[in-house]
Amino acid sequence: MRYFQDGIYHNMNNENEYVPTENEAQEHIELIILWLMHYGNLEKPEAITKLIQANIIFDKSNQLSLMFFHEEPYYWAMEIIFGFGSMWWHKDKNLWPPLTDYEILVEKYYAGETD
Repeated sequence: MRYFQDGIYHNMNNENEYVPTENEAQEHIELIILWLMHYGNLEKPEAITKLIQANIIFDKSNQLSLMFFHEEPYYWAMEIIFGFGSMWWHKDKNLWPPLTDYEILVEKYYAGETD
């Protein structure tokens, strides 16, 4: 099933759950990598490796995990950097809420100005 909102068609599965398009999934992954690089001071290959090792993108049947898309890319990057379930970063005013540099990076990403 598809529905139209904000000028975009959104896909829904039989359980009426949002299913991201391939482009939306790629964008989500690229933003996590960008945050890992920025906040984790990682090179891109290392950020990609850490994301893969986190095993959060696919479910047990090797399909895109819908839970993966229930959180913003920033959240996943912080969890990967500081450890799943640590949540101390949520109480750190330097990390939560995301700072202005986060918004600047988002704007650069959508403008095609990031590597």
